[in-house]
Amino acid sequence: MSLQLIPGWAMSGQVFAPLQQQLGNPGQIADLPGFGSRNRETCPTRLHALARALPPPGRGAVLLGWSLGGMACMQLALQHPGQIGALILVCSTPRFVASPDWPIGTELANFVAFREDFRNNWGKTLRRFLLMQAGKSSGNNRKLAQTIRQLGETTPQPSPASMNNGLEILAHADLRSDIRKLSLPVLLVGGKRDRVCHPDASRWMAQQLPNARLLELDCGHAPHLSHTPVLAGEIEKFMQELAA
Repeated sequence: MSLQLIPGWAMSGQVFAPLQQQLGNPGQIADLPGFGSRNRETCPTRLHALARALPPPGRGAVLLGWSLGGMACMQLALQHPGQIGALILVCSTPRFVASPDWPIGTELANFVAFREDFRNNWGKTLRRFLLMQAGKSSGNNRKLAQTIRQLGETTPQPSPASMNNGLEILAHADLRSDIRKLSLPVLLVGGKRDRVCHPDASRWMAQQLPNARLLELDCGHAPHLSHTPVLAGEIEKFMQELAA
């Protein structure tokens, strides 16, 4: 059973290296276009185009997506019904920006301010975003923040255009009405202290998806870095259940 790992906005698949080291099946990285190993490409501006630009999943493949990568996984499953075996959605959401009927997204005013800051100083804004992924401050989280910052500094830098296009996807993508069509097994992983994707988004998806299981961890937006052994064990168990 093949495993494909898809990182989030502005990130490289290198962010999954600690997790891969603890998995019996480390899987294959599929960087989003415009980021990581594909940083010379340009990220599309719509989620369906982003999904089409990813490698076609093999029959029965398990897709693991983090944040925007999770949204891409859901879109891929919708575009290839019956092809994908299961999804593992790590700190993801069907809709990133809040609206009157979706209060658990990022407040629109905050998102607009982030985009404006990004246009003025994309490097500083990216570093601030990376630090947000550690969750609320603590000693352990400061160490995690340092790890995330180092990953951001050592992975291939995406172009400002690709990062802006990725933000355009996050501004408009809305999978809420479509994910009910997904009957495949789904493991949802939520962070109780996630400051990027509200933990209630994973709880909402657990109620909407017909074949989903929710795992909540006491972490921020990057459980594959902060809770690596626990997450690896849950993924191994999920994969074993699929193979049974």
